[in-house]
Amino acid sequence: MEKGVFAEAVGRLFDSLGTLLIGIGAVMFALGAAGGVKYNNFFPIDDLVGRAALLVGGAGLVLIGIFIALRNNDPRKPHGIKITYPIKDQKVDTVAVQGSISKKLPKDFELWIVRIYPGHDSFLPLRKVNIEDGDRTWVAPQCDVGGKSGEDRALGAYLVGPATQEFFKYFKDAARVHNRWMDNLKVPKETADRYLPNIERMTKDMIKCDRVDVKRL
Repeated sequence: MEKGVFAEAVGRLFDSLGTLLIGIGAVMFALGAAGGVKYNNFFPIDDLVGRAALLVGGAGLVLIGIFIALRNNDPRKPHGIKITYPIKDQKVDTVAVQGSISKKLPKDFELWIVRIYPGHDSFLPLRKVNIEDGDRTWVAPQCDVGGKSGEDRALGAYLVGPATQEFFKYFKDAARVHNRWMDNLKVPKETADRYLPNIERMTKDMIKCDRVDVKRL
């Protein structure tokens, strides 16, 4: 196995504190249960107190590790991706959406922030979030919730696969060209169909991570 592949495999295995604690705890428990490593008298543990301490300590670490792993792998928050700001029902207009992440992004996926229209849940892509390996927090600047003062909106964090990435990029390019023409033609912003229609359905390679309901300032 190539060094880089081995390092990636090890990194994935111990990519969370929970997994690491489970591994250490399991080794401690096994040593306590077996009385150490008695092969060739390598590391015998004959002291009953020492064995009991390993058993109890190992079991404790395993339980703590399981708790952390379950928290980090909440199916409602894939990859531990959460929106931490803004908070529910906060009044905002253009906002830097902030959040946290506990695992590496899956291969070929990106994290995007989308604007969601409550009621029918149509949406528009706003911004791709740049996340470097090892980051545990992220920021998506200049996310405009749109609409008029007091209107309900939601901001969603989604993992987006390759097909949707291309769709989002095309949609944003099309919206930019369309809006420029509307501006050049001096079409009033309140005119019906002034903007491209919203996207009505989530695509197959979109994974919902988190969502926060807000109000337009």
